[in-house]
Amino acid sequence: MYAKSMFKGVLACAIVATLGLQASIATAGGVKTIKLLPETVTFKPGPNRDLVREVCMDCHSADYVVYQPPQDRAGWKAVSDRMRDVFNMDPLSATVESDILDYLVANYGK
Repeated sequence: MYAKSMFKGVLACAIVATLGLQASIATAGGVKTIKLLPETVTFKPGPNRDLVREVCMDCHSADYVVYQPPQDRAGWKAVSDRMRDVFNMDPLSATVESDILDYLVANYGK
C-alpha cells in the first residue's frame, strides 16, 4: 500500500515539475540569454583592435585569440575560415577579414 501511494506522489511531483518547466520556457519567449564571465584578458592595442573586439567577441572572449599559438597570415586565415565553416560565423567582407588578419598577424603572429 505504501509503495503505491509513494509512486502516485512521485508521479504527481514529476508532472508538476514538467509543467512548471514548460511554463518557464514559454514565459521566457524562447529567448536564450547567456551571462559571460568577467573579461580577464584584453587584446593588445593597435590598429583594428576595436574591429577585432566587435567581430570576434560576438562569439568568444579574447582569451581564445590571445592563447592561440603565434601564426602567420595563412594560419590566422585558416582560423577565420574554420570559424565560418565549422562554427557558422557570418561571412566577413574581404576588407573586414583583411583588417582583422592584419591586426592578428601584427600582434599575435610569428
